[in-house]
Amino acid sequence: MLRKTLLVLASGGVVALFACSSDTDDKYGDTNSFCAAKADAECQQLAAGCGASIDGCKSIRTSACTSSIPAGRTYTSAKAQECLDKITAVYSKRSFSSAEEKDVNNVCGRVFAGNVNKNAACQTDFDCISDFVCDKGVCATLSAKSKGDPCANPGEVCSSDSYCANQGANKFCVAKNPINHTCDKDNPCEDTLRCIVGAGAANGSCQPKLNPSDKCDADIECPEATTPPYCDPKQKKCLPKYGLGTASCGDFGGH
Repeated sequence: MLRKTLLVLASGGVVALFACSSDTDDKYGDTNSFCAAKADAECQQLAAGCGASIDGCKSIRTSACTSSIPAGRTYTSAKAQECLDKITAVYSKRSFSSAEEKDVNNVCGRVFAGNVNKNAACQTDFDCISDFVCDKGVCATLSAKSKGDPCANPGEVCSSDSYCANQGANKFCVAKNPINHTCDKDNPCEDTLRCIVGAGAANGSCQPKLNPSDKCDADIECPEATTPPYCDPKQKKCLPKYGLGTASCGDFGGH
């Protein structure tokens, strides 16, 4: 374990203060070592399915990581291992949900800490300091809410099967809309459905998602069966996101 010594003068004497960092922190002590480890974790799980070599994948993913480090954010080595473990846990399953991949992105995004304080304006969770979330335009402490709970205040986030909607003068978590129900960008359908809006219409109707290999225009149209829901922009089909020939696999050295 590495120990760093800080000397300060106190009452005419010298006091030694020891700031210890963990072995894990030291192992990923800078962004280069973290990005190399992150690339390795991703490629060990995804390269083969994409038809890519491990080494070729690692070169691409390391470069992608180092070139996308957010400006104005601070690298937090203490959060590096959690990110690497999450990548392995999710991607090693081969079949995983969009919620699980979102969890990977959230955990790894926190490796680079934001600098926006509580109640200050933000655009994403990663803008915020600590583990605050960006909700209703400001950084706030997360307070998970269920159907029927109030959700008007920053940080009051509804469960995945509900959304925050106006009910009279207040806001409450209400169930996402079922099949054939009216929907729009502010009133979403159940996760197994998609909102189909006709040309020129202000809102649409909740209908079943497409089947694997069906023609599509957006990820949200595709079923969880494509692991996770993915509309390949090259082929315009609902396909496995990390399968041979997809655009996503191109980001890992696939073809």
